[in-house]
Amino acid sequence: MPRRLESSQAKQGSVMHFVSKVDGLDYVVVLDGFGLSSWCLPDEVVSEPDIHGSSNGLLSTDGAGRLVLAWDDNYDRSHLVEVDTLEREARYSRFQLKPSILDATGEMLLRVVDPRAPAVIEHLDQKGEVVASRPLPFPDEEPVKLSTAWATPLWTRPRYAGRAGLVAVLGADGRVLLTDLRDFNAPRVIAFAKLWVPRTWDVQLTPFDDALGIIAHDIPRGTATTWVVSGREVLEKKDIAALTMPTFATKDVLLTQVDAGTLRRVPLRGGEALTFRLPASGRETGLEAHGPGTPIAGGDVTAFLPWHHESLILFDAETGEPSEVSRLLPEDLGELRQVLMRHVRKANEAARSTGTRFALKALDVTPKHKRYGVVLSAHGGDGGFRARAVNAAFQDLYPELQGQDFGGWTIGVMGHSLIDEQPHAPVSADELASVLGHMEHHGFRLTSLAPVIERLYAHNLPAHWSIGGGKLPLEDDAALLLLQAFMEGLASPAPVGVAAHLGRWRQSPMSVFELAARVPRLHPSHARNDGRLLVALAQLAANHLHHRAGTFLTALTNDAPPQLLDNARHGITEIHRWWAQRHKGGTP
Repeated sequence: MPRRLESSQAKQGSVMHFVSKVDGLDYVVVLDGFGLSSWCLPDEVVSEPDIHGSSNGLLSTDGAGRLVLAWDDNYDRSHLVEVDTLEREARYSRFQLKPSILDATGEMLLRVVDPRAPAVIEHLDQKGEVVASRPLPFPDEEPVKLSTAWATPLWTRPRYAGRAGLVAVLGADGRVLLTDLRDFNAPRVIAFAKLWVPRTWDVQLTPFDDALGIIAHDIPRGTATTWVVSGREVLEKKDIAALTMPTFATKDVLLTQVDAGTLRRVPLRGGEALTFRLPASGRETGLEAHGPGTPIAGGDVTAFLPWHHESLILFDAETGEPSEVSRLLPEDLGELRQVLMRHVRKANEAARSTGTRFALKALDVTPKHKRYGVVLSAHGGDGGFRARAVNAAFQDLYPELQGQDFGGWTIGVMGHSLIDEQPHAPVSADELASVLGHMEHHGFRLTSLAPVIERLYAHNLPAHWSIGGGKLPLEDDAALLLLQAFMEGLASPAPVGVAAHLGRWRQSPMSVFELAARVPRLHPSHARNDGRLLVALAQLAANHLHHRAGTFLTALTNDAPPQLLDNARHGITEIHRWWAQRHKGGTP
């Protein structure tokens, strides 16, 4: 049984991970949508598939490195397990602990009451009962300001990390605090700063005994700014290339993925960087290793979790040669896992310019009935129209999974989360054409845009369809272009390319009568239970075709295939009535 911890850092990014050395053995622990896995290097691994996590999950260790507290943000539940076997020491009730952190003894827990506005921390026993609480010791002095080369607003997404009684918090106000709570009654401030980064960046905190490591990852540009802060002083600051979120190996060394096939250990205080080359594919899994993944490091350990999450690529400390250690996940679900991770990878590539991050939050299986559930997650980003479009396409996975047989496994439920949507200027025809081309390039279904349009215009057409409102979400020529794309692209059950027609439609748009004539050609296979497709078409027409919309709205009601009209007829009728009231003389 492990007893002594030499180094351990808990990392919060799209994948939770840490590295620790216990009794001379190196452990790599990973928490993601497939479960919790612990590698005892070089080649032993155990996994617990019932504990999941996205970028809102959390891992922490005690001072001895024997115990791991894993926060499963899919079920809102904490699990206390042993690092080498993942055997449970405790399984807490849902919502009981919220994100909590092990203290140094492993016998008590630390919980920040409100991570968005961290002010109070609680001390809990292993049963989850509050023993004591106290204010977080934010200093009265001004924090050191950490900013990038870009003029940016304050960071607003909370972050937290911890290990062995050290707790780091980043609130929505941008204040960052690292506190030593190994003596709960005498807390000690280790670092205090204020962070200024854009919404399109991601942030990671890494606590050390005498400093706080902070990484701000510029997702669109593929770079990162890193700081090491002690007290209110910046000890080190460095800008590095970073395709994905880097990680601290030690307080003085970073590991970063600089491109699809290359990692680099970068010293913060001068010296030569060490370069590591990924193999084209893994020897054990045969899967492609190149592509955006997760750098993992601690001390001399240099590792990489590939995009497919099926294995760990481990680099020899002396030669730098890579070897693959399979995660040994169940073989009968391998095809399904690859479909899910290819989907995640595609969405992240499509949304890179927006800073939005997508992940598999949980693959939840029921072996008795050979059923599985999928939960997807989306975080961060600018919340603009392009981000919403990619997010909708990312969440629109159920029809694809429903039509496939993965060795007799069938899909049950599917869950997802919304991104933090932000107000944006009306979408122009140029921007819409770019988004449509982008979606087609990445193979996303055009129908996935329907809920985006419905949500945007639901704010413009509120309850009871009162007349009025501010600027419309789309400009008139953009809305007409989207209507034409829908009417052309949804006339067949198979994907129909529309990008090649956008220029022609902008030069010579279809008339309202031509649009109406295409309504009967809409293919029934595009029907969804929520009826959003036809409602979105009606919203676009009622708002942007002005007094000419009546012909198209009537066609939707009278000529659309019955399968598409199910659950949509009432919404279309209400929109038609609203349009007629707004345009006196129109016919409802």
